[in-house]
Amino acid sequence: MIGYHRIGWKVCEELAKKKIKFAVIDYNPEAISKLKHRGISAFFGDVADVEFLDSIPLEKAKIIISTIPEPDDQKTMVSHVRKITKKPIIITNLYHNMFLDDLYEAGANYVMMPHLLGGQWMSEVLENHPWTKNTFKKLKKEQKEEMKMRYTMGTHE
Repeated sequence: MIGYHRIGWKVCEELAKKKIKFAVIDYNPEAISKLKHRGISAFFGDVADVEFLDSIPLEKAKIIISTIPEPDDQKTMVSHVRKITKKPIIITNLYHNMFLDDLYEAGANYVMMPHLLGGQWMSEVLENHPWTKNTFKKLKKEQKEEMKMRYTMGTHE
């Protein structure tokens, strides 16, 4: 997992729940400290630094999920990993589609786009749930519980 802050923490919680071995790379020393305190492998570093990337065993990864927002840093990471190995599935993250082709050309298998995923989620809510105040009251409660969990897991805004 590259990036723990906004998206990564939720993915990490699911991996931990499923007892899947994983590690986190982040540039926030506070996040690294909290992760290590929880017994989660964590590496402090910048994925745009290829010497740092060489210092961690990326070739052993089955899947690499990057949630960082910087397209150039992700392109550097993807290109570097692809020089080492073609094995892992690489998922990256973009807030703007202007770099979409660049990440795919570098070797990303999939590029998450939060605004598209949010729209997809909302359309599924509208398709699969009654349009009642109770539906959205339930979703609000779930959201508040999730944000509470996020705060206790060591990340918050």
